[in-house]
This record gives sequence, C-alpha cells and structure tokens, in this order.
Amino acid sequence: MAVGSQELQGLCLNQDADAESMYQQGNGPYNIFILDTSSRLGEDGFQEMKEIFASMIDEYAKHPEVDENVAVFVCGRQTKFHHYFSNQYEDIKQSIENLEYGGPCPLEAAILLVSRNLRKDTSRSCVINGYHVHPRVILLTNGRPTPSTIKDEDYFPELYDHKVYHRKNVSST
Repeated sequence: MAVGSQELQGLCLNQDADAESMYQQGNGPYNIFILDTSSRLGEDGFQEMKEIFASMIDEYAKHPEVDENVAVFVCGRQTKFHHYFSNQYEDIKQSIENLEYGGPCPLEAAILLVSRNLRKDTSRSCVINGYHVHPRVILLTNGRPTPSTIKDEDYFPELYDHKVYHRKNVSST
C-alpha cells in the first residue's frame, strides 16, 4: 500500500490511540528500531534482518547496568509500533518471531511516525556519566523504500483482476 497523506494521518491517529498502551521499564537511553519487513528484502533478507536484530538485543542484555529502553517499529505490510519501550529484552526478541513478512516498504512513513513520537515526548534523553544521551533510531533495511506512487496492486497482484476492458468511445453524428 502506498502511503499517502490520508493514510499517514490515519497512522498518526492510530499511534496516538496506542500511546495509552505504551510502557517503559528502563531508566537508560531510548532506542527505536525501525525494521523493514517488506517483500523487497526477500525471504532470506528478512531472516537475516531478524537475526541481526536479535544479536543486537543480546548485546543490550549483556549490559544491564545501562538499562536501555528498546522499542520496535515495523515497516512493511503493516507500518506501526510492534513493541513499545521496554527493557525486557527476551520479550522483545520473542516478539519479532511473529513479524509478518511482505508488502511494500513505506520507509518515509515509518521515519515520520517515529520522529513524531520522539518530538511529542522530549523528556526521553538521559544522562550517563555526565553526558546527555538522546534517543537513537536504528534502521534495519536494504535501503530500497517503496516510492509513494506505487499502488497496492503493484505488490499484491493476486488480489486484483488484471483483465483490461476497453471502452469504445461513441461519438454522435
């Protein structure tokens, strides 16, 4: 699905409604992962992305003293927060096992929604050893977003009847 301004507005409203269910458990830095789950990755790329993400989360778990907050935002068939901020790293890793593969890659919409979330709550920076650490956005993608002009039928051809019907123009004499 190509994400236009109306779709983006709807995603923003859904994100605001979902804000009620957000939770935070850590006191450390904030990290938002944007995971490309689109068909543009290919199935092997999708599995590789999940493995890379899991290894990064394992690294966070090795340093509990930092107490990182991690959120996961998906960008593919669905574009939304998949897991809100938490330091429950095993739960976060488990949640990606259920990610849905396929669809377009609306990276622009994902980046806009994530940056909107960060602007809404500016209290998300923390101080570590006297340094202010601002939220980080980590993007795992193949770098090939779906152009906003692509329509659903370009990615889901099986859902559309591709028979071409010609209309004969009849002019009156």
